[in-house]
This record gives sequence, C-alpha cells and structure tokens, in this order.
Amino acid sequence: MLLTQTVTKKLLETLVHETFTQFGNFSSSSLLDSLKLLGFYYATIAGISINIEDLKTPDTKKKFLENANFEIEKISKDWQQGFISDTERFQTIIDIWNIATESLKNRIIDYYQHFDPANNLYIMAFSGARGNISQVRQLVGMRGLMSDQEGKIIDLPIQTNFREGLSSIDYIISSYGARKGIVDTALKTADSGYLTRRLIYIAQDLVIRELNCGTTEGIIILLKKNSNIKNLIGRTLIYAKSQKNFFLQDLNLSLKEVDLIKLKKSAPVQLNVRSSLTCKSNGSICQKCYGWDLAQQKLISLGEAVGILAAQSIGEPGTQLTMRTFHTGGIFTGETTKQIFAPFSGKLILPSSLKTVSYRTNHGILVLKLQQESNLIILNWSGKQEEIFLNIGSYLYISTTQFVKKGQVIAEYSLRSFLTGTRKLKPIYTSLAGEIKFENLLVRKINHEKRTIKVNEDDGVLWIASGKIFPLPKEVKYLFPNTLNKKKAFAKLKIISPYSGFLRLTKTGLILICSKGKIKIDFDNLVKNIPNCSFKFSFITKNSQYIDSYTVLGFLELFSNDEGKIYSLRKKESFFITTFFIVIEADVWKINSDQINNFSFFETKKTIVRSGKILNTSSHLSRSGFFLKKDGFKMIFQHAIPIFLTRGTILKYKQGDFVFEKKVLATLINYTQQTEDIVQGLPKIEELIEARKPKNKAYLAFKPGIFLTDSLSQETIPEKFERKIEGKVIKCTTVETRKKITKVGKKKKKKHKLFGLGKVFI
Repeated sequence: MLLTQTVTKKLLETLVHETFTQFGNFSSSSLLDSLKLLGFYYATIAGISINIEDLKTPDTKKKFLENANFEIEKISKDWQQGFISDTERFQTIIDIWNIATESLKNRIIDYYQHFDPANNLYIMAFSGARGNISQVRQLVGMRGLMSDQEGKIIDLPIQTNFREGLSSIDYIISSYGARKGIVDTALKTADSGYLTRRLIYIAQDLVIRELNCGTTEGIIILLKKNSNIKNLIGRTLIYAKSQKNFFLQDLNLSLKEVDLIKLKKSAPVQLNVRSSLTCKSNGSICQKCYGWDLAQQKLISLGEAVGILAAQSIGEPGTQLTMRTFHTGGIFTGETTKQIFAPFSGKLILPSSLKTVSYRTNHGILVLKLQQESNLIILNWSGKQEEIFLNIGSYLYISTTQFVKKGQVIAEYSLRSFLTGTRKLKPIYTSLAGEIKFENLLVRKINHEKRTIKVNEDDGVLWIASGKIFPLPKEVKYLFPNTLNKKKAFAKLKIISPYSGFLRLTKTGLILICSKGKIKIDFDNLVKNIPNCSFKFSFITKNSQYIDSYTVLGFLELFSNDEGKIYSLRKKESFFITTFFIVIEADVWKINSDQINNFSFFETKKTIVRSGKILNTSSHLSRSGFFLKKDGFKMIFQHAIPIFLTRGTILKYKQGDFVFEKKVLATLINYTQQTEDIVQGLPKIEELIEARKPKNKAYLAFKPGIFLTDSLSQETIPEKFERKIEGKVIKCTTVETRKKITKVGKKKKKKHKLFGLGKVFI
C-alpha cells in the first residue's frame, strides 16, 4: 500500500486492516508497535497546543447568516398569508439553519485545508487525535441549533461561537444541553450497564457446539447495485438467483468480498444466506449458520461464546452513547436530507414508465414521491449527458421533461431513517376572537370512539375574521346603537317579579318577602358569565316598597368593554342564547381608493385579500382580511388571520361559527422530531427483553389464505375464522357475532328550571 497523502486516523485504520488481512497477526503487532513509538516521539518533540489566535472565524459567516435570516423572513410571510402550516414553518426554519451551519462548517474546513494547513486546531481535529468537527464548528463557526431537555429542537439558533462569546439568551439556551449532559452522565450510565448485564444473563449459554446443522433454510436478502456488501462478508450462502436467469447454489460457500462483487454485477440478486435465526442446532448455533469470526477473517471456532459477544456488542455502544450529549453539549448535529442539483444546464429527461405519487413535503412544497428506483438523464446542447440515479422514496421536484439550469434542485433523498418521534396531537389556538370562514376546505364527518369528529380531507385555509362576540340571554333586548360606548348601554333586560310582597334592596341584589317566604336573588351570579360586557342594575322601585305580582322591578343594562363605530352586525340564535357578532373600528383597516390601481380582487363583497398583494406599482398590502365596503374614498377591510390546515386535521368548529380568543380551534396530527439518543431507545429494548404485553396488540395471520377486509364488521371477533379448501383454492370466511340490539323506549324530557337566563321570575 503506497501512502501519498496525510496520514489521518482513518488512513491508519485502513493501513492496519490491510496489513492484518494480507500478512497476519505478527506483522500487524510489529507495525502497531512502530506506529506507537513514532507517534509518541514526534508528539513529545512538537509539544502541540492551541491559543486564541488559532481560532479564526471566516468572513463569509455574515453572508450565510444574512441568507438564512432572509429565507426565514420569506417563510414567515408565507405562514402569515396561510400558504404553509405552523409545523411546516417550524421544519423549514430548522432545515434553513442546518444548511447555514453545515455550509459554514464546510467553508471552515475549506479555509484550513487551502490556506492554513499547519493550524494546530486543524491538525488536532482533522487527524482524529483530539476533538471533532462539531467542536471546531462551535469554536470558530456558530453553535447552531440546540436541543432541549426532552430532545426536541429549539428553533432559535445560537448564531455566535465561543471565540466571539455568547449573549445572555444564548447562554440560557445552551444550559439545556449542558445540564442534560451532566444528568445523563450521572444517571443513565447505570441504566446502560444494567441493560448489558441483563443481555449477558439471557445469552450467556449460547455457544458454538456444532459444525453444521444441515439446514436449507435461511434469510432472503436483496442485493442491489448500491447495497453495502460489508454486512454480507463471512455469511454462508445457500443459493443466489437474479432476474437475468443467473443461479448459483452452494450450501457451503462462505461469501468473500470477491464473490459479492461478482454477484453485484448481475444485481438485483436475491440471496438466501444462513443465519443464527434459522439454525436447527439444539440449544446452540452451528459454525455454518454463524459464519465468520470477523476478527480472524475465518469460520468461527467451536466453543466460542457468541452469546456473550453479541450482548457486549449491544451494551458497549450503549455506555458510550449515553455520554454523547455530554461531549456535544446538546448540539443538534447532522443533515437528514441531501439535495441533488443539476450538474450543468440542459434538458432533463424523465422515463415514461416513472411511477410516482403526489406528495407534500414537511416544508409545504408539492413534489413527486418515487415508488421505484429510476434513472434520469440530463442532456445539454453539445451532446454531453449524465445519468442521475434516484432510489425509492426520493422526492422529485421536476414533474415533466423540461430544461433545467445549472445548480437547480432536481430531487431530494433521505440520508438516514430519521426517527419521526412519537405521534402527538398538537392543538391550534386562536390568536383573536372572530368568525370562522373556510377556503378550499373539504370537511368530512367520521365516527370515532362513539363520537363524531370533523376531519379535513384536503389541504386548505381556515380564516378567523376579527370581531367582538356577545353571547346574551335570548330575552335581552338589543338596542341597535351606531357605535359601542363604555358608558352607554347596548342591550337591556327587564326584571319582573311573579309574586306580590315587600321588596328590600341590597348592594348586590334584592330580597322579596312574600307568602312563599324570603326569596333572595344575587345579581352578581346572574350575569357574571357574559364575556366582553360589564353590567349595571337600574331599579325603578324603592326600598321597603310593596309591589304587585308581575311588576317591573328594574332593568339590567349591559355595557361593552370595547368602543368604536359599528361596521357590521350579525346574530345567531340558539335555544337559550342569542350571539351577536359586531365588527367595530378596532376590527377593520382602511386604505384610500386612489392608492389602488389593481381592482381585480374586488369582484364580490366577501373578497379575500392577503398581505403582499399588489396595490399599485410601488406598494403592497401589509395586512390580510375581507373587503367589507367602500366608504367614500376609503376601502374598508375586516381584519382576518389565515391558518393553513394540512390533510387529516381534526376541526372543532364549522363554517360560520363564532370563536373566542385562546380557544382550541383544531388539532394537528404531529410527529415530534427528536434528536437520536441511545437513552431514548433503552426503554424499548427493555420491553423486548422482558416480553411485556404491548399496549397496541397486532393480530398475526395464523393460517394462509385470502383476507377480505369488506367482510369484517366492528363486532367481528378476529379469532373466529373458518378455513375451507375447495380444489386448490383456500377460502377464509369470518364468523360474525353481533351484539344484541335492545329496544329502548323514548326517554321523558326533563323540565329544566331556568334561573338567571332570560326574564327573571322570583
């Protein structure tokens, strides 16, 4: 092996591995001793250290931050206009900061490699001796996104680094990860160690006791062109077959790298390899099913304790990774997706047999999701062409064969299976009180757990049109004022006595002494639940006065807490309550009609206008709302907020309902994105080992056959299946048991004694 580059940690590993495979144990130990002496000798002479001058922040950092802030401002405008949902906005912000942080990191690496390769910090981190790129990034780049104590990502990044110094808010955000690191190091190490102990307790008696169990069963693995062959080296092959009529059967062939490269050429190949899971040995595993001992690069020896080896292999990284948050300080690291850009300008040709489905990404962009592997061809004017391979599940941004520019995003794919976290219901709260209006929302009612819920069938926008809501008792008389005034009543309620007797007035109510005895009424409890209102009692009777039955005692006057001219009034009547919806001065905004050149969006009275719409050549609308009316030279709009709702959102209200501020409007089905941590995986492993009963049981098919979903009803018992063999066809039919339906007679309606709502009879 000829070395023509800087010897880093990775290159040393390759060197030792190559020596071991080609020359064996003795040469490897000799090489390692020599490397150790060489390393210690030059480390002693160099006396390498770093100072503050080695920490050099690149000048391009400002540009990266400006670009990121500009994109976030743009995405926030889209969210305010109701084009993307709140979760999509959050995800986009996280990805924007990730890209900015990664770009800055790459720029730092590029700078050190080309302009300052002898920098002590660079030598330490990039040789693999001490530190890593994440720590260098925090020192000279930016700290970036942090995760909180639960592992969720905080969408406010730390834009400074340790060289520049942290602000007070940066310090507080940093404290989450730092504290989590300390606590995890103290507590979770014991959990991880206990897991290793239990694994060893289970697997300690698993030993290689047999040469060959003689099984012809194995596990099927599909070998693709981009498959990693390292996981297959050393396994025993039963057979291999491909679509190109290539067939290889050898019950004793141990797969080497050379064999797998040959097989890969005729990919996709279906490999049937022996496994510990399918071994027929009694209470142990045989040599052939286990395969190679990877440390020796040959078949495992008889008597090898493979159970303990497996247990330690799972437990050891658990102990190490538990303390991972301590080393990184709660930093959210790593890209989750990678984009494919056009290598040059030209025509992108999509295959005619391309199988895709329409998909909305977590950034709110409509793309095509590939359902099969595909090759795209990009061809330029000079005849130069390049093939772009896309895997299943990749997102294609180009929907048809068309011309693309150099650097344009063509597709995106996931680098690793990122844990979506637990499924949570995220409530959406109203930010203002108003009326609900739907825009392109398709709502369907479904029965779920003995109740009816309203679910959004497609992506759409829900608007909340601002206004004041007054739910008043049905008997209250509305006075129809032109303006609301805090000192002038807008509604009145008569108070009538049904009995005759002597009246005594108190501070908060009255006492009537009649033939029925003493009747006391407290007016505070009577109307305390009416929102947006204050009230005042005006009595027309005097204290200690005798009154006849059905005498008007006085009036309950209702005053609004808000003031302003009334622009619109609507009411909704229910059994006991009449709700008034009033649009006043505070709920509208105005513009002069001479400012408008574009009248295309004023076709109907209830026209929706979004912030950012063009008014004239030099100005845009700064707010969203509904066009109410034209008043002289002024255009009056009702203030409104759009909320984008994705498919599957559970709605609490229907079109035209009035809703108060800070109420739950709808519920989003959201998957919490969490940073991967071995600590969060430990409870799952414990559940598997201890064989606990799962919360949601899965029913497995215990017989082969055809399962007809239409034949199942809610009352079907899954265990009861009838299996009939007619000729060569197996038919499965379900035996349904229906619950007895008992007829229940009509319930008598209870008479509710109303007190305080409507006219008050005492």
